[in-house]
Amino acid sequence: MQKIILSLVAIMLLGSCKKAAEIREEIEKDKIMSSDNHLAEDNADDISVMSDEAYSNGELRSRGGSGGSGIMGDTVKIIRNNADSTLTIDFGSTGIIGKNGKVRKGKVIIKFTGGYWKTGAVISQTFDNYFVNGHKVEGSRSITNKGVVNGIPSWEIQSNLIITKTGGSKITWNSTRTRSMTKGYGTASWTDDEYNITGSASGMSSNGDSYSLVINNPLFIKLSFSQSNFNADLCKYILDGKITYTRGSRSISLNYGYGGTASCDNQGELDYNGTKYIINL
Repeated sequence: MQKIILSLVAIMLLGSCKKAAEIREEIEKDKIMSSDNHLAEDNADDISVMSDEAYSNGELRSRGGSGGSGIMGDTVKIIRNNADSTLTIDFGSTGIIGKNGKVRKGKVIIKFTGGYWKTGAVISQTFDNYFVNGHKVEGSRSITNKGVVNGIPSWEIQSNLIITKTGGSKITWNSTRTRSMTKGYGTASWTDDEYNITGSASGMSSNGDSYSLVINNPLFIKLSFSQSNFNADLCKYILDGKITYTRGSRSISLNYGYGGTASCDNQGELDYNGTKYIINL
């Protein structure tokens, strides 16, 4: 009888350890999925902001270096071709560090149909050997200007991206978004610009897991915390918003603003059935 009891205890302990290991494995998958999605999200928004500035100013002020002009290095070229309505942002082949700490190289190629700020205009974005912090960004984006309503301009964005991470694993990301400029429209300064992003996406994380998501609360982007200082620190992270992921039968939410929007950080709070844990994005 004692042997039977000991065997049952051993089986129960083994089952408990196995369950704990499975939980840890699922949590790790959650972290990879949310981190990979954030990487795609961040690169997509970065490209939008740079495209806006390159067209409007002929330079990249908000992604600038530490020099007095705030431009991201003299070697960043903004090339306009009126014949085919394209604009190319050329970071060169060796890499240029921006004010928000990102190192970019290669080209972002932007083509316009109907002008940039005109309602109904369509803008396409493609890439030529483009890298951000060692991650290669490929694919395309299509942006439709939806016009200005109550002082808020908005764009509908379709993104189909492939990101090859530094270790060689790949992320696929397909999204449909609405990007609204909630502050800063009509001013000459980029430091007062703020954006809300809504929509949905699907993709495959770098470990091969497929997922989909919906934005429950708009993602909030704010370029600078010190509008009076041209060389102020830039916030390169999403400050607020909530996403719900679906991976198989598992539903997980990610809260970007769990700590408030008073500081710029790269953390978010994942929540699975009331179990919460903080991750670095």
